[in-house]
Amino acid sequence: MNEFRRLPRDAALLPIVPQISEALALTLAEMKHSGFAVTVFLINDPAHYDEAAALLAAHAIHVIHIEHERQLHEISPARIGQ
Repeated sequence: MNEFRRLPRDAALLPIVPQISEALALTLAEMKHSGFAVTVFLINDPAHYDEAAALLAAHAIHVIHIEHERQLHEISPARIGQ
């Protein structure tokens, strides 16, 4: 949070995380409301994907679940930074 104030507001934030906590979802929501485009990459957590997606959807933040490295090549750039 200390550093994000220095970033240009037209930047896209692409956090790559193993899980989403309520605190992280709120932090990302604050960043989105500050003008950043935010898309979260959730790495290999099928058991908690729905919960993570629900936490982020409440703040209109898109989450992409990456279960395998090859999926990174299949992601459309249009889906990132929504």
